Amino acid sequence: MLTDTLLTAARKAAPELARMGEEINRTEPGAKRLALARRFFSRVSAEAPRLQALVVSDMLSSDAAIAFKAHLCSAALISAPNDHSVALAMLDGIEHLHPQTKVSATERSALTALLETANETGRGDLTRTLAITLRGYIEPPEGSAAAVAMRDARLANMQTRIGLWRAGRLLSMLGADGPAAHARNLYNERYPYHRDHRPAAEVEGRVLVLNARPWLKADTIPGVHNHSNLPHSLMALQRRPSPAIDVLLLHELDFDDVKHRIAPPDVILNNIGGAAEALEASGHSDLIQRIAAYFEAPLINHPEKVKATTRLETARRIGDRGLIFHPETHRLAPSLTLSEAIKRLEALFGDAEIILRSTTAHMGADMHRITNREEIPAALKALGFSDDSEERGEAVEAAYAIAFHDFRSSDGLWRKYRIYRFDDDLAGLHIMTADGWNVHRKAMRALDARDPSLRLEEKSAAFGETMRKDVPAPVLDALEAAMAETGLDAVGVDFALLPDGRALVFEMNAAMRIDAQERVALSRFADMLDQRIARHRARR
Repeated sequence: MLTDTLLTAARKAAPELARMGEEINRTEPGAKRLALARRFFSRVSAEAPRLQALVVSDMLSSDAAIAFKAHLCSAALISAPNDHSVALAMLDGIEHLHPQTKVSATERSALTALLETANETGRGDLTRTLAITLRGYIEPPEGSAAAVAMRDARLANMQTRIGLWRAGRLLSMLGADGPAAHARNLYNERYPYHRDHRPAAEVEGRVLVLNARPWLKADTIPGVHNHSNLPHSLMALQRRPSPAIDVLLLHELDFDDVKHRIAPPDVILNNIGGAAEALEASGHSDLIQRIAAYFEAPLINHPEKVKATTRLETARRIGDRGLIFHPETHRLAPSLTLSEAIKRLEALFGDAEIILRSTTAHMGADMHRITNREEIPAALKALGFSDDSEERGEAVEAAYAIAFHDFRSSDGLWRKYRIYRFDDDLAGLHIMTADGWNVHRKAMRALDARDPSLRLEEKSAAFGETMRKDVPAPVLDALEAAMAETGLDAVGVDFALLPDGRALVFEMNAAMRIDAQERVALSRFADMLDQRIARHRARR
């Protein structure tokens, strides 16, 4: 669906564009809407270039964004039929999908449309061209010093290297299984470690960040999604010197093969903040502890403590403490049939309102508010539950059923607060505000755009400075005590403040994102790293 903001801008640019956009929104998701979106963006790029800024600013749903990428890549194929970089442009069109977007019919439709365009323009060898281009991108000709230098310069960029990994997935979708395996294997063999190569004068100490695969999809490791969120770079703080931040990717890592290439760290940061599902599925816990033991360096956020921060365990641990409470939460196992899951929910919650959500999704995805029993079957089906034994195998790993609490503020808006605890130091990150119950930054920006006088983005950014004025001290003390109980060195909490003065806890874990504009939290995080590095060096 196209956003109201984009449609309003389209009306100002050209009435015909607005009519095309409205037709897209009236059309059911699928190939027809994708074709309409492609025509819309073809007109946008030709007649209203200003609108492209709205497209690029991620104000579209995933299928429209894919359609735009497909259009741009198709145009490139037509205008430059002999340019091998077009293959990389096509790859780029898939690379920039939202991290929660699964391999979907829409995505495949976009690829199909591209391949049809390739055939229409005499580029039927696109799959082979992409494979050749990719191999040249990774492996330059033997003996070419200039080509080797160019490859190394490209691979110094972490996002480029992530692109090489995901290129394997794209090649698989195009049927090029051999090149796909080559791309992934070569990446795993050569590039799991990214070293910060800043000059020594700019560096004080080294931090080794342990991640799973960045932007990981469920089709590579079941159930492992967005769980590497503490910032790799502290450059926004402009500190000189600052710690070197090295990154090691753990997925399918043979530590013995790479340990001799890793600069000895002063601190190791376990940046896999997802709880039990992520750590158990990827088998990283033992490896993380082995790496810490090998380098004899302090480990931030021990994986065994991370495992105890699922929503279910957090609900059990916090319960109702008076000033703070966690809503009643239950886990629906994926082995349940649709009928069994419905009966279980009715037995647990009766007619009460609940939230059904995937155990692995983040940022408001795969969440369903249930206001009456009739809505339960459709929500469970959307999460993958079925009475058909074959379909049931495709269910999300599990689902959470959470008692719904109305947390609207007295002005009718919904607010979600985020705080981090770094060692014994609290830092406010943001206050997200929306006009609906599913509160996230995108909803806040849309509300701010409709009524700039609210200054929501500005107030959210200021929360690092206003935390102790905005949140009552007894509530802060209760939240900090609950965070300390996790035993984690860096842990965050999302919560709402109810009109009666209590705090409703949504989650408490180490997987919460810190954005670049949340400078107070970034500074506290940097302080913690500096202190750990100083203590480690003093003991040596």
